Amino acid sequence: MHASPRLAAAALVVLVALLTACGDDDAPSTPLDAGVRSDGRVEMDASRDATTTLDSGGATLIVVEPAVGHIFLESLFVRVDSASATRIDVYIDAESTPRCSDDGAPFRCLLHLDDVALGAVSVRVVAQPSGEAVTIPTTRIAVTDAPCTAWSSWGECVRTWVTAGTAAGWTGVTYENRDGDHAYLGELERFPSITGVTTDQGPTNFGTSALHMDPSQIVVGNASLAYGPMAEGWQSLPRYDAERFAASYARMYHAQKFFWYPEHRDVGGEDYFHLLAPYVGVWQGSSYEGFDELSKWMLALGAFRTDTRAALVSAGLLMPTVRMADLRARAGSDRVYLTEAAYPTATQDVATEQPMVDRINGMPADWYPPAVAMTVVEESFGPTEQPITTADAIARNWRSGDTAARRIVVDVGTTTDANGHALSFHWRVIRGDASLVRITPMADDESRVELVFQPHPERNVTFYGRDYRSSLATVGVFAFNGRYFSAPAMVSSYSATPGRWAPDSND
Repeated sequence: MHASPRLAAAALVVLVALLTACGDDDAPSTPLDAGVRSDGRVEMDASRDATTTLDSGGATLIVVEPAVGHIFLESLFVRVDSASATRIDVYIDAESTPRCSDDGAPFRCLLHLDDVALGAVSVRVVAQPSGEAVTIPTTRIAVTDAPCTAWSSWGECVRTWVTAGTAAGWTGVTYENRDGDHAYLGELERFPSITGVTTDQGPTNFGTSALHMDPSQIVVGNASLAYGPMAEGWQSLPRYDAERFAASYARMYHAQKFFWYPEHRDVGGEDYFHLLAPYVGVWQGSSYEGFDELSKWMLALGAFRTDTRAALVSAGLLMPTVRMADLRARAGSDRVYLTEAAYPTATQDVATEQPMVDRINGMPADWYPPAVAMTVVEESFGPTEQPITTADAIARNWRSGDTAARRIVVDVGTTTDANGHALSFHWRVIRGDASLVRITPMADDESRVELVFQPHPERNVTFYGRDYRSSLATVGVFAFNGRYFSAPAMVSSYSATPGRWAPDSND
């Protein structure tokens, strides 16, 4: 599956010199049973007018979302208030079977309507036991009204859009190679007006260079390097440097900068990664094998409408939006996007360029994805078990040898939509055994939850038709603004030994 490593000799010396011991003993695990409610409750927002109110016999059914005439892409969020209902059922058009039922107030349902035709869609909410009903007219539209019709892997459509003035192009975009030019994307003429630079190798001045500190620069880069080889084996840059550069990755993610790296031996039969994080890209394989990911991201940056890209840059949401579009294109549907299947540790080459750039080019400047901002309120993970805490990724490890469950309370209440659209929050186990993770809402709008992790025994997870063994458990939280889900923010726990070295046999 992997190509042989092609590490520049000078870069290899630099990386080996940086190595330090970064592991400890394996922590034993004792799996315990725990329940999970995967979809959150959403509060009734008193500041917003009810869409429709039906009075019958003194009872009132209030549909807070969706609004009459709401336009959506694939998923629809319904939230309802009722003084008397014990359950709501939500139907689509003339269907006799509800698409969703909820028996816990405040009532909410997330509907995935990828099987519903474009055009008018009637949403009927029925309160039980009274049978009161409200029907809300909505409309489903395509991700773009001008889809790509002449496609190749190098994106003739995008260049056509740029020439026609309907896409931003690559002025102001920089490709940065950080591996001494030995794995350079090349053929940059396919992205007219892009700037290509080669800088210091690997982690040298990462996050502190003039390019990385300049908020006006849009940058996608790579460093096709790994730590090693040595007797212990290998560690990829994003795994070894996960803690050291967490703050830099997170800052640059919201300042128009994103970097890709090979997993090189870290993700074979054994997956050695101890966290998932949205702000760094990891591809399956070694040098050169990430050109698929790099070229997709370059096409995506060029495909935005000019005003949309400018708005995203201003809001610090450009790279989170590209990240979402990439992952969503790979998932193929919203329902899969919210599951483990959409989040391999390392990506492989798949033909998703066209749906990715169609989604991006169709995105208006007044309705684009939000980004979740997390804070930790309290937790029982000890100080030595807290390697990473950022707004986008939190990582925790069992380091003390204790097998007791750990809890962490996470708040996302500061998350906003840049254009003022109402948000709902959706928490999902996107890696690991959901029976070993408990998600408990601590606020009606799910802006605060308690996560309880049990130590996670190694299990098989399947991506791209291949099994990988992993001890990682990750909860993703997604903000939904009525059209787009955000890229996930991720909370990971790891009960094996972080910092282990991967052997060459893990290929």
